[in-house]
Amino acid sequence: MITKTLSPHSTRRLEANPGIVATGLLRMTGERISYGRWLLLGLPFALLSSFLSCWVITRLFLSRSERRMPIL
Repeated sequence: MITKTLSPHSTRRLEANPGIVATGLLRMTGERISYGRWLLLGLPFALLSSFLSCWVITRLFLSRSERRMPIL
């Protein structure tokens, strides 16, 4: 996160999407990447991070008996 001061009494946060940053880096190197290739590169990370996030959240906020209950 980058904070940019607009005036002495206010600040505005500038945040960059990782996809935008990666696209900019690829453009700087001159390499081109298709949507399908981008999906294949990002999908494993997205699945793993989603699984790990759910696992951590359920361990922090649910008891063992609640975790064993059926979802539906």
